[in-house]
Amino acid sequence: MALYAYAVAPGSSTTLKNGSKSIYKITAAWAENTIKWTGAPAASSTALATSSNAALNTWETFDVTSDIKSVIETGAANNGYLLRFPTYNYGIKYRSSEYTTAANKPKLTVTYEPATSVQPKSSILPKAESYNVRVTNIQGREILSFVAKDIRQINSTVNTLPSGLHIVQISVPNLKFNYKVNFVK
Repeated sequence: MALYAYAVAPGSSTTLKNGSKSIYKITAAWAENTIKWTGAPAASSTALATSSNAALNTWETFDVTSDIKSVIETGAANNGYLLRFPTYNYGIKYRSSEYTTAANKPKLTVTYEPATSVQPKSSILPKAESYNVRVTNIQGREILSFVAKDIRQINSTVNTLPSGLHIVQISVPNLKFNYKVNFVK
Protein backbone atom coordinates (compact mmCIF):
# COMPACT_ATOMS: atom_id res chain seq x y z
CA MET A 1 0.00 0.00 0.00
CA ALA A 2 1.38 3.44 -0.81
CA LEU A 3 0.40 6.95 0.30
CA TYR A 4 1.76 10.13 -1.27
CA ALA A 5 3.18 12.47 1.43
CA TYR A 6 2.97 16.13 0.38
CA ALA A 7 2.96 18.42 3.46
CA VAL A 8 3.38 18.65 7.22
CA ALA A 9 -0.02 18.50 8.92
CA PRO A 10 -1.29 21.56 10.83
CA GLY A 11 -0.33 21.54 14.49
CA SER A 12 2.67 19.31 13.80
CA SER A 13 6.28 20.22 14.22
CA THR A 14 7.38 22.46 11.35
CA THR A 15 10.00 19.91 10.31
CA LEU A 16 9.50 16.24 9.57
CA LYS A 17 10.86 13.86 12.14
CA ASN A 18 12.02 10.34 11.65
CA GLY A 19 9.52 8.12 13.32
CA SER A 20 7.62 5.00 12.52
CA LYS A 21 4.13 5.52 11.22
CA SER A 22 2.11 2.33 11.51
CA ILE A 23 -0.81 0.76 9.67
CA TYR A 24 -3.39 -1.19 11.68
CA LYS A 25 -6.22 -3.38 10.41
CA ILE A 26 -9.66 -1.90 11.09
CA THR A 27 -11.67 -4.64 12.80
CA ALA A 28 -15.24 -3.35 12.50
CA ALA A 29 -17.45 -2.05 9.73
CA TRP A 30 -17.64 1.75 9.46
CA ALA A 31 -18.97 4.46 7.16
CA GLU A 32 -16.83 7.36 5.95
CA ASN A 33 -19.54 9.96 6.61
CA THR A 34 -19.90 8.96 10.29
CA ILE A 35 -16.25 9.10 11.39
CA LYS A 36 -15.15 11.95 13.67
CA TRP A 37 -11.78 12.75 15.22
CA THR A 38 -12.81 11.16 18.53
CA GLY A 39 -14.69 8.25 16.97
CA ALA A 40 -12.15 6.29 14.92
CA PRO A 41 -13.24 2.76 14.05
CA ALA A 42 -11.90 -0.13 16.14
CA ALA A 43 -8.52 -1.41 14.99
CA SER A 44 -6.14 -4.24 15.83
CA SER A 45 -3.61 -3.60 18.59
CA THR A 46 -0.70 -4.92 16.54
CA ALA A 47 0.67 -2.97 13.59
CA LEU A 48 0.54 -4.72 10.22
CA ALA A 49 3.31 -2.55 8.77
CA THR A 50 5.43 0.48 9.61
CA SER A 51 7.34 3.14 7.70
CA SER A 52 9.84 5.71 8.84
CA ASN A 53 9.90 7.86 5.70
CA ALA A 54 10.60 11.49 6.59
CA ALA A 55 10.49 13.05 3.13
CA LEU A 56 7.77 15.06 1.43
CA ASN A 57 6.64 14.69 -2.18
CA THR A 58 7.42 10.97 -2.10
CA TRP A 59 5.52 7.72 -1.72
CA GLU A 60 5.38 6.17 1.70
CA THR A 61 4.86 2.43 1.46
CA PHE A 62 3.44 -0.10 3.89
CA ASP A 63 3.66 -3.84 3.24
CA VAL A 64 0.19 -5.27 3.93
CA THR A 65 0.78 -8.48 1.96
CA SER A 66 -0.02 -10.80 4.87
CA ASP A 67 -3.38 -9.13 5.48
CA ILE A 68 -4.35 -9.13 1.79
CA LYS A 69 -3.46 -12.85 1.61
CA SER A 70 -5.63 -13.50 4.66
CA VAL A 71 -8.58 -11.67 3.10
CA ILE A 72 -8.21 -13.65 -0.13
CA GLU A 73 -7.54 -17.05 1.44
CA THR A 74 -10.04 -16.98 4.29
CA GLY A 75 -12.62 -14.47 3.12
CA ALA A 76 -11.87 -12.38 6.23
CA ALA A 77 -13.56 -8.99 6.38
CA ASN A 78 -11.74 -6.10 4.77
CA ASN A 79 -12.70 -2.89 6.59
CA GLY A 80 -9.59 -0.97 5.57
CA TYR A 81 -6.63 0.37 7.51
CA LEU A 82 -5.90 2.95 10.18
CA LEU A 83 -2.68 5.03 10.06
CA ARG A 84 -1.15 6.05 13.40
CA PHE A 85 1.72 8.46 14.04
CA PRO A 86 4.35 8.00 16.79
CA THR A 87 3.40 11.13 18.78
CA TYR A 88 0.51 13.57 18.97
CA ASN A 89 2.47 16.46 17.41
CA TYR A 90 3.69 14.48 14.44
CA GLY A 91 1.69 14.45 11.26
CA ILE A 92 2.03 14.36 7.52
CA LYS A 93 -0.63 15.15 4.96
CA TYR A 94 -1.25 12.45 2.39
CA ARG A 95 -3.19 12.67 -0.86
CA SER A 96 -6.61 11.01 -0.57
CA SER A 97 -8.71 9.06 -3.03
CA GLU A 98 -10.64 12.29 -3.70
CA TYR A 99 -7.51 14.11 -4.92
CA THR A 100 -7.85 15.32 -8.52
CA THR A 101 -4.53 14.00 -9.82
CA ALA A 102 -4.94 10.24 -10.19
CA ALA A 103 -1.17 9.62 -10.13
CA ASN A 104 -0.97 10.79 -6.48
CA LYS A 105 -4.00 8.97 -5.08
CA PRO A 106 -3.39 6.13 -2.57
CA LYS A 107 -2.70 2.82 -4.24
CA LEU A 108 -2.69 -0.84 -3.44
CA THR A 109 -0.61 -2.99 -5.75
CA VAL A 110 -1.40 -6.69 -5.82
CA THR A 111 0.91 -9.07 -7.68
CA TYR A 112 -0.26 -12.58 -8.40
CA GLU A 113 0.39 -15.54 -10.65
CA PRO A 114 -2.72 -16.54 -12.56
CA ALA A 115 -3.99 -20.07 -12.06
CA THR A 116 -5.02 -22.09 -15.08
CA SER A 117 -7.15 -24.66 -13.31
CA VAL A 118 -8.39 -25.87 -9.97
CA GLN A 119 -5.88 -28.45 -8.80
CA PRO A 120 -6.71 -29.90 -5.40
CA LYS A 121 -4.37 -32.67 -4.31
CA SER A 122 -5.93 -36.06 -4.89
CA SER A 123 -5.14 -37.02 -1.30
CA ILE A 124 -7.22 -34.06 -0.08
CA LEU A 125 -10.20 -34.34 -2.43
CA PRO A 126 -12.09 -37.51 -1.49
CA LYS A 127 -13.57 -39.79 -4.13
CA ALA A 128 -17.25 -39.07 -4.51
CA GLU A 129 -20.09 -39.53 -6.96
CA SER A 130 -20.53 -35.76 -7.11
CA TYR A 131 -19.03 -32.52 -5.87
CA ASN A 132 -20.97 -29.41 -4.88
CA VAL A 133 -19.15 -26.37 -6.23
CA ARG A 134 -19.76 -22.79 -5.16
CA VAL A 135 -17.83 -19.90 -6.73
CA THR A 136 -17.78 -16.50 -5.03
CA ASN A 137 -15.99 -13.21 -5.57
CA ILE A 138 -13.65 -11.70 -2.97
CA GLN A 139 -16.59 -10.11 -1.12
CA GLY A 140 -18.25 -13.51 -0.77
CA ARG A 141 -21.00 -12.82 -3.32
CA GLU A 142 -21.99 -16.02 -5.13
CA ILE A 143 -21.17 -16.02 -8.84
CA LEU A 144 -21.90 -19.63 -9.68
CA SER A 145 -23.11 -22.81 -8.03
CA PHE A 146 -23.25 -26.27 -9.62
CA VAL A 147 -22.82 -30.01 -9.07
CA ALA A 148 -19.92 -31.72 -10.87
CA LYS A 149 -19.13 -35.41 -11.42
CA ASP A 150 -15.32 -34.95 -11.43
CA ILE A 151 -12.49 -32.39 -11.24
CA ARG A 152 -12.36 -32.07 -15.07
CA GLN A 153 -15.94 -30.84 -15.08
CA ILE A 154 -15.10 -28.37 -12.31
CA ASN A 155 -12.11 -27.06 -14.30
CA SER A 156 -14.00 -26.72 -17.58
CA THR A 157 -16.80 -24.76 -15.88
CA VAL A 158 -14.52 -22.56 -13.75
CA ASN A 159 -12.35 -21.74 -16.79
CA THR A 160 -15.36 -20.07 -18.42
CA LEU A 161 -15.51 -17.42 -15.68
CA PRO A 162 -14.53 -13.82 -16.50
CA SER A 163 -11.21 -12.40 -15.32
CA GLY A 164 -10.95 -11.67 -11.61
CA LEU A 165 -10.32 -13.34 -8.29
CA HIS A 166 -12.73 -16.18 -7.61
CA ILE A 167 -12.97 -18.41 -4.57
CA VAL A 168 -13.97 -21.94 -5.51
CA GLN A 169 -15.47 -23.94 -2.67
CA ILE A 170 -15.81 -27.68 -3.22
CA SER A 171 -17.78 -29.89 -0.87
CA VAL A 172 -18.80 -33.51 -0.98
CA PRO A 173 -22.38 -34.52 -0.14
CA ASN A 174 -22.81 -36.54 3.07
CA LEU A 175 -19.23 -35.81 4.21
CA LYS A 176 -17.91 -33.07 6.43
CA PHE A 177 -15.43 -31.87 3.84
CA ASN A 178 -14.77 -28.45 2.43
CA TYR A 179 -12.00 -27.43 0.04
CA LYS A 180 -11.41 -23.79 -0.86
CA VAL A 181 -9.29 -22.74 -3.86
CA ASN A 182 -8.33 -19.22 -4.84
CA PHE A 183 -8.65 -19.04 -8.61
CA VAL A 184 -7.20 -15.96 -10.28
CA LYS A 185 -7.90 -15.70 -13.97
